[in-house]
Amino acid sequence: MGLHVTDEMRAATVCNAVLANGTNYPEVDIAPRWIASRAGVVAGSTNREYEEDAVKIEFGKALLAGLAGTAAMTALMLLAPRMGLPPMNIGAMLGSVMGGSVLLGWIAHAMIGTILALVYAALFAGRLPVPPALSGALYAVGPWLMAQVVVMPVMGMGVFSGSMLAAGGSLMGHLVYGAVLGSLYGFQPCTDAATCSARS
Repeated sequence: MGLHVTDEMRAATVCNAVLANGTNYPEVDIAPRWIASRAGVVAGSTNREYEEDAVKIEFGKALLAGLAGTAAMTALMLLAPRMGLPPMNIGAMLGSVMGGSVLLGWIAHAMIGTILALVYAALFAGRLPVPPALSGALYAVGPWLMAQVVVMPVMGMGVFSGSMLAAGGSLMGHLVYGAVLGSLYGFQPCTDAATCSARS
């Protein structure tokens, strides 16, 4: 009677060989999570743990959260002069490099907000042991830095908008955006280093 080799046996053999001597198998490169879940031997994780840690992007939820965050950020920026901050009409700013069309500037602003929301959902949500609102706010610091160091100089406004007061107002707007995004999108934060690493 011939020996029947199951998928589980083949997967376990490959994973055990990799763990033992670091051998590079194409199967591992192609489908590491599939092999790990079938064999259940990577770093002692069970199939259920991998299923719980897998990040599933909720596109509709991310888009709505991004639009809501963008709206909150926009409202804050439009009210900036009433708070003693320089005017921050982001639609006009972006429109100035889009043929002078303020409408196109606002459309671009909304699109950027939704794209950043999808990036957050895919790469950042739930990866820090903090509440969703704080996670979103921390994430928003990245786009703010990019805007202040790269975008603003390209638009002729200088690094950090040429004014720390203006840069501070922009930071407030981005933090509000991130907090709203994180709160509405939500995600159970990882609570230990192993879980955070598994979601990376």
